[in-house]
Formats: sequence, structure tokens, C-alpha cells
Amino acid sequence: MALVLIPAFDAVYENLEAALCNKALWRIGAETIKDTVEDTKQSRVCKSVYAQTRDELLRTYPFNFATKTSYIPQDTAFVLPMNQYSYAFKAENHLAFTGTSAVGNATITGVGVSIIDYASLVGRGVYGAGIPVNARIVAVNATTHTITLDRPATSIGSAFTVFLPVLKILTVAANPETLFEVVQGGADKRILCNMSSQVINTENCLELKYIEQVLDPTKFDSMFADALVLRLASKLAVTLANSAGLYQALQQEFAAVMRMAQDATAQEKQIDSADPWWTDRQNVNPTTQARQ
Repeated sequence: MALVLIPAFDAVYENLEAALCNKALWRIGAETIKDTVEDTKQSRVCKSVYAQTRDELLRTYPFNFATKTSYIPQDTAFVLPMNQYSYAFKAENHLAFTGTSAVGNATITGVGVSIIDYASLVGRGVYGAGIPVNARIVAVNATTHTITLDRPATSIGSAFTVFLPVLKILTVAANPETLFEVVQGGADKRILCNMSSQVINTENCLELKYIEQVLDPTKFDSMFADALVLRLASKLAVTLANSAGLYQALQQEFAAVMRMAQDATAQEKQIDSADPWWTDRQNVNPTTQARQ
């Protein structure tokens, strides 16, 4: 019989995550979490729904704080299906590099120039021997050839991979009308399309606009944080308060806050046409679709 893993908050951001959960618990009149490692019903329930609810909300709407643009390299070895597309790009795992990590140290040293020359890597994930789960890059120093993570290594490692923590793809090649398709998953996940964006380090690269899985609650927009608390509270109301009425009231308040957050986000950009509808397969502009 295999042991079932007990849910846990993120090892780095656990206090901030628990604080958001406590705000949700206050909204339903439940006991709050006193310690991030306590084994209480409210702690277990919060830990089981927090990360899923955060990612669910980020996918719901492209909040500006979580919207990123990056360049990803072409995978020339990928076998394109039936000549339907011209290019395949590495959707998430996109760069392998060598360096040295040390126990208890969050810095990877001796990183080659090839990684430093890429566009900003801050926010991207890293995995490899000795690198904890969910590690994110918080700083890159091109002079000292070092990368700093948000959490220390647990053992010595030397081979690492950078990945994009993508929750949702918005556009490719800086064009909302460019057709694309996402195939496979994990390290084999690829974006297929008929365009590339530019050449970086002799490689064809694709400009990718996406929603990032933001782990650090200090990076959340204040309205997003409010919406997250309300969404958490509505879920907790069913389990901890056993109140359908409270659930409905919280859902209505959540919907109102989301509308305000979306309006505020929309005011922070200027576009020539209507926002597209987002899917993971392609972006369809309603105005263009109506003309067809």
C-alpha cells in the first residue's frame, strides 16, 4: 500500500499562503490557522485547495501581473505531423545548462554564457538534481554568471533545465490571429505553428505571450488577492461551515470583485480591436470571426 501525501503549503511562501487562507476562514467564521504545519481540519482543507484555486483563478482572466512575454527556441528534431505546420517550438522545457548548486545555497554558479544571453529569465522555473520542487529564478547576473533561485538547493547538482511555468497560452508570434496547436505534455510539450519571430543565438525563436503560474503572493494584484480570498472562502464554506447560503453570497461577492478586477486590468492597456477569446489551441478574435 502506497502512502498518500499530505497536502502542504509552498515551502517558501507558506506564511503568505496561510495568511490568505486565514482571511478566507475569517469570512466564514471558522478557526484560523495558527501554524503552517499544524494538523487541523481547516489547515488540511486550505492546503488541499489553495494552489488549485490560485491557478484556476489565474487561468480565468489574463491579469496583467501574471501576463508574460518570452522567446522559446525551435525544436528542429520534432517530427511535424503530415506537413501541417512549419515549426515546432519547446513550449515549457526549453533550455538545458550546466552549473553548480550547493546544499543550503540558492545560487547556481558557473552558468555558461548561452543562458545569460537569453531574454530575462526571472520568473522561470528550474529543475535538476538538488533543486527543490517549484524553484523559480529571482535574479540572473550576467557578470558573475550566476542564477539565484527563490529556495536553496538540497544537494550538489550540475545539470539543470529551465522551464516556463505556463498556465495558459494567449498568443504566439505577437499576433492574436496566428493559429497554433499545443501537443503532448511535460518535457515533450510543443507548440506547432507556421511562423517564427526572430533569431536569437542562431536559433529560430517564437515570441510567446502567456499566463505565468505566479507562486509569490507579494506579486499578486490587490484585486486578484481579494478575488482569491473570496473564491477560497466559497469553497471552504461548503466543507467547514456547511452553509449553502453562505456559499451563494460569497460567490456573488466574488463575481463582483472579478468584474472590478477585469475592468481595472482592461484600463491598463490600449488596443485597436476587441480582446480575443482565449483557448489553449488558438486565439479567435470575435471581430474577425464575425466578418468571415
